[in-house]
Amino acid sequence: MSAPDHRSHPLKLRVRLMTLVAVLVSAVAGVTAWTCLAVAERAFEHRFEHELAAVVEEASSSLDAADLEIVDRLRRTARHLVEWDTDLLERLLDPDPESRFGLVGVAGGLANQFELPVLEILDDRGRIVSSAHWPQNAGKTTDGIRRVPVDTAVWLDVETAQGPRVARVGRHRLVLGERSLEIVGGQPLDGPLLGSLVGRGAEAVFVPDGASGSPAARALTLEDPEGQSLGRVDLILDRASLDRLLTRLRWAMLALVLVGAAVGAIAGAWIARRATLPVEETLRALDSIGAGEADYDFPGATRDDLEALPEAFSRLHRSLEDQQRRRAAAERVAAWREVARRVAHEVKNPLAPIRLTVENLLKARRQSPEIFDELFEDGSRAILEEVDQLQRLVSEFSEFARLPEPRRGAVDVNELVDSVLKLYAGEVGLTVERRLGSGIPTIQGDSDLLARAFKNLVANAIEAMGPEGGVLGVETAVEDGGVIVRIVDDGPGFSEEAERHLFEPYFTTKATGTGLGMTLAYRIVTEHGGWIAASNRPEGGAEVVVRLEGMR
Repeated sequence: MSAPDHRSHPLKLRVRLMTLVAVLVSAVAGVTAWTCLAVAERAFEHRFEHELAAVVEEASSSLDAADLEIVDRLRRTARHLVEWDTDLLERLLDPDPESRFGLVGVAGGLANQFELPVLEILDDRGRIVSSAHWPQNAGKTTDGIRRVPVDTAVWLDVETAQGPRVARVGRHRLVLGERSLEIVGGQPLDGPLLGSLVGRGAEAVFVPDGASGSPAARALTLEDPEGQSLGRVDLILDRASLDRLLTRLRWAMLALVLVGAAVGAIAGAWIARRATLPVEETLRALDSIGAGEADYDFPGATRDDLEALPEAFSRLHRSLEDQQRRRAAAERVAAWREVARRVAHEVKNPLAPIRLTVENLLKARRQSPEIFDELFEDGSRAILEEVDQLQRLVSEFSEFARLPEPRRGAVDVNELVDSVLKLYAGEVGLTVERRLGSGIPTIQGDSDLLARAFKNLVANAIEAMGPEGGVLGVETAVEDGGVIVRIVDDGPGFSEEAERHLFEPYFTTKATGTGLGMTLAYRIVTEHGGWIAASNRPEGGAEVVVRLEGMR
């Protein structure tokens, strides 16, 4: 079996760390950019709304100033008639229509002189004496002028020669004794008046009733003195520069996010490399130690906690090696003590009858020579039997101590098990049930040693069933890529003590034997990278399971 490859783990960890840092930095940059952009957009919108409100306030102020200017020009018009053109004034005040002949153009001249494009002069009975914006109205009577407060400007829908026009109109009364004149004048909502409402960067547009204007504008509603709507004036502030600035800001924020992502990737790669180097070094150490390189060269002094990981593992490894050496030494001492105890016990048992037999022979030779020959034959036979037992004991101990290193090769488990079972085919009363699975992979191992292990397991099962025999079941199968060999019998099973100590050296429940058979099988299987387990079956009898790894 090859050791697991940990080399890809630091790379995966490095990629994850780099990705995490890059995403984190990008997220922070994105949130920061989004927040800054949102704050900037709100600030710009607030600034735009503030400037638009200033435009409205400026328009209102300009309109108030225009009202004062209109009223002042009407007063100056009246003062001009009183102070500089009394003859014309007399003619205007004369109630005789014939005396007003030739006064139609008077309003036009005064309108040009005092910059009042809309100008009419009316007598005290409401008849138009002269009109600058519609001369044909001269001689007509109108009550509409009565709606205009004196010395105040209002919005009116004025009929002109060019058609109806909305104008800002004021009225001034000139009283001379019992006679009076009404001077009504103002400016139409176009040209100078409309342009004077706003400054640079803004625009004022007249929108008649029912027409749609700019949705981004603020509107001034125009109403006559009776509250009837005459339309509105849309005040529009140019926001093209603001939109261009916002566009540049959005691109700048996008560039910030991209730069943040790039910086995050670079920083993540650097951080991930520094963070995973100690982990990579530790995993390399694990692989090396797992491969048997006990003299692995760990890195030297470190600078921070994370880089101290390999050095800490090095100290742990050295500590474990020291503990293992001490434990191994203690186990060797305990093992030799147990060996000495077992050997002394096993040797002592045959030595006692040997000694007793020899003493009896010596005593018979001295006291009863006539029966010596008869005792000699029986005594020699007993001594030889005990010597044979000592010989078997020595052979088993020697075999356990000198177990050779496995000479590995491809092993067919089914063939190996079948060859072992053939050795016991002639056992009286024994029934062997073979269930050898198909598709069993070959394993890498020593066929001789494995055969010895299975012989010991099968022999132990047969001996457990007793001289009357029984049913021995052997099954092979594949589980999780490994080869399973299951040996079952219908004997009495294991006692609690035997189940706990079954694979321990020198443990046996038999009257004769060293207790090394199961231990020898356990040692062979584990040295082949497998495991062995024993238990009692619910239906009765014992079960031993051996797992060996298949070839890869």
